[in-house]
Amino acid sequence: MSSDDFLSGGRLEVTLEGLTFFRSKSSAAARGLDRVSQVEWAEIRRAGISTPPLGKPILWVEIVGATAPADTADGPHSYKVKRRRIEEAHALVEAINAESDGRRRWSAPPKDL
Repeated sequence: MSSDDFLSGGRLEVTLEGLTFFRSKSSAAARGLDRVSQVEWAEIRRAGISTPPLGKPILWVEIVGATAPADTADGPHSYKVKRRRIEEAHALVEAINAESDGRRRWSAPPKDL
């Protein structure tokens, strides 16, 4: 699954290993990040969409150990969403959360029966 063209400043791909964040040169430079970064499923807490009072909705991914807030437009793992494509962004967030929740459940130690 990929974000193709509904995010501003880059692209987000869902892979077997985790998420791959692709950024434009200007977006990467503004955040002090590499243009391409990979985050494994074990490092992903959750994803969501926040809607500020002004501006575009923001798709964000919360990463374990990240120091910056996840749900801001200038966060290291967030993108602005084109308004007319918000439904696709919600579907991507649901897929990310379902996959990370499932992997967390399977990696948890078994409870005594």
